[in-house]
Amino acid sequence: MRIFGSTYLISTLKSATELDRPDDLRRAVTECYTLAIRSVSQYAVEIDPNQIAEFRLHLKDIEQQWFAAQGVEELQQVQASFRGELREYHDQTREQLARLRKELEGAAAAMASFAGEIASHGADHENELKSELERLEHVSASDDLHEIRGGIRTALGEIAVSLDQMCRGNQLIVAQLQDEIRVLHQEFQAERRALFTDQSSGAWTRQKLDLKIHELLRQDDRFSIVAIAVRNFPQVKLDYSRTVLEVTLKALLMRLRGTLGPDTLVGRWNEQEFVAILDLQPDTLAAIAGALAKKLCGPYSAQENGFAHSVLLDVATGALEYPARSDPASFMLKLERTMGALLPSPGSSG
Repeated sequence: MRIFGSTYLISTLKSATELDRPDDLRRAVTECYTLAIRSVSQYAVEIDPNQIAEFRLHLKDIEQQWFAAQGVEELQQVQASFRGELREYHDQTREQLARLRKELEGAAAAMASFAGEIASHGADHENELKSELERLEHVSASDDLHEIRGGIRTALGEIAVSLDQMCRGNQLIVAQLQDEIRVLHQEFQAERRALFTDQSSGAWTRQKLDLKIHELLRQDDRFSIVAIAVRNFPQVKLDYSRTVLEVTLKALLMRLRGTLGPDTLVGRWNEQEFVAILDLQPDTLAAIAGALAKKLCGPYSAQENGFAHSVLLDVATGALEYPARSDPASFMLKLERTMGALLPSPGSSG
């Protein structure tokens, strides 16, 4: 009886151990796949700071989806999303590298042409000057005064023509340089704007927003801030594609600028919050923020592949003023609290 009981106990323990193995295997697979996602995020080629930041944010979402996935179908959906993110980032990076390569080739061709023109003109003028110097040397040895005068006049005339050509050539070169500088300046400004522009919404990035706010704080002048929070953004992000999401965010920014003015400085504070920097009086600031909440709440129409989607946004707003000669640190703390108060608390339904 004891032997039978011991055998039964050993068999039971063995069965329990075997039952634990699938769970251990699943945990190991989950951890390995998570490490793979994190490795892709850490070692991705960084070309555009905004693009890599958005890419890493999406990978973070995929990592969370992987942890939350239960069945095989959900795991396959996460795998498809992961593959789609990698493919899109690969295509975007490839396009950027191709554009940079094309710009570099164009700049190199322009500089080669420019250097060739300088060398060609310089060689021509050098030969002409040498020829006229030889003419002067020849007539200097002559005893014929008429020949000497004629040779000097001819040489002076040719030298004057050569100098005039050199001046005109230099003017053309300067004009070409100025044109190249202007084009490069425009490209630099475009790259700079792209660097500080959130690709999904078209608003400023948080980096640019911080720079502007700290500049205003350094100047110590009065300014106002209206905070805008899309409270149901996480759910909207789950329900719709990235294309529909980006169209909706751009429409939100259009309504926002339509109410506050097209030149209003608007930045994306985080994934679901925006900040508008204004110069409003305290008595009108709260009213503007309230009217803005009513204007921004509601449905937004977004087209994708010929289908119309109606995206309902739940938007809350808050207002904050920085009086002149105030404490910047206290203001930034109030701003952080204002932004946090607009979002639903964890675990709440709205």
